[in-house]
Amino acid sequence: MVREGANDLMSELPNYLIDHIFSFVPTNDVVKASIWSRSWRHRWWTHVENLEILDLHVAKEADYIVLISFCNFMKRLDEQRPWGKTLQRFSLNLPTHFFHRWVDKWISFAIRNKVKHLCLNLMQTCMLPDFMCNHFELEGLHIAHSSFSYKCPGFDWPCLEKLSLTDVLLSKGTLSKIFLGSPVLQLPKLERCTGLNGIEIEESQGLRELVIDSHQGDAHLEIIAPSLLILRLRGHYGALKLTKVSSVVKAELDFYLPEDCFLSNVFKDVLNKLQHVSTLHICGWCNEQMVSRAGYNCPELSKCKHLIIDSGIDQLDLYGVTSLLARSPHLDKLELRNLQVDHCDRKFSHGKRKWNDAFSDGDMLCRSRKYIFKSLVKYLKKHVKTLVIRWSDAATGQPMTRAFDLGDGGKEMVQSLAQQISSYPGVCP
Repeated sequence: MVREGANDLMSELPNYLIDHIFSFVPTNDVVKASIWSRSWRHRWWTHVENLEILDLHVAKEADYIVLISFCNFMKRLDEQRPWGKTLQRFSLNLPTHFFHRWVDKWISFAIRNKVKHLCLNLMQTCMLPDFMCNHFELEGLHIAHSSFSYKCPGFDWPCLEKLSLTDVLLSKGTLSKIFLGSPVLQLPKLERCTGLNGIEIEESQGLRELVIDSHQGDAHLEIIAPSLLILRLRGHYGALKLTKVSSVVKAELDFYLPEDCFLSNVFKDVLNKLQHVSTLHICGWCNEQMVSRAGYNCPELSKCKHLIIDSGIDQLDLYGVTSLLARSPHLDKLELRNLQVDHCDRKFSHGKRKWNDAFSDGDMLCRSRKYIFKSLVKYLKKHVKTLVIRWSDAATGQPMTRAFDLGDGGKEMVQSLAQQISSYPGVCP
């Protein structure tokens, strides 16, 4: 705050320079800065006319005066900014129920200004207005902690390319309506959404990639996607079923399921449905299933050329890895990621002790390095043309990558390679 009688150096800056500074500073910081300088308070509203990015965040600990000030700011902004001028991005992060009576008006403000990218992080009880379901200029949409009206007859988002829904309540048929009304949608991401029991993507729709991160509720989630190219399954699921996914060429399996005898074959069924993919990425619980089910008859991955394994879990046993290698006759590249000891901090429920505890034992560390050495010598040369390993440097935390062309170097070269890998600082044995 400028003291009474003190020199206001910022006010002495030329207006064009102040406007240039405003164009690079987040909206919240511009508003705060206007308190420091008398002239900035007036220049701010002149700058609003040319504003293209508006990101507004109210902290959870904000007091009543701050909330009222924020509402007054939005009221004046709505009055001052000319209608119809394109807004590149409008972002609202409102962690309190205090704003609910104004949310519809602020969304209307964004739509009137032809917003291209809209981000709404609201409270779970907030119902989005029906008029939001028709917006021709919208290219990107992120919604968190709210829900769509069940009365909405449909969606008309002809330019929408990216969609992200987090903790959103989806009534029956809502997702299908969104897909039908978004003909150019390419990348939808659903995270912890409720109300879903099935995701069906028509073959005629242009959607090519689908990311699902956790499915809330006990209902089975069935995915029907005859034209999908990339499928990424992450997080927690009650139950999972894939139907008509023969077009998928790249799959990421990073999900986990509750301990239940009925669900013991879910991973097997999912892998069977995806055995035709050319790129397979296996992580976390799914990786552990390959390890713990060493006798499981893994399907032949007849078209897999690139196998990615996040191997930061049970490195004491490579049965799962070697089983996949043996059943991938056309594999070109094996990629091992996140080899750090502390990579996997989840507690899996099959009764083994935590991996960090196991790796803290020096003798266990030494024995497991020898095991990896033998496994690599036995399988790499026979099944893999290129090996890529990724890990974080133990000292700096920076991501590290090494690629090895196995070529015709012979057994001695593979042995040397295995020794190198097991000796990298910070790499899990």
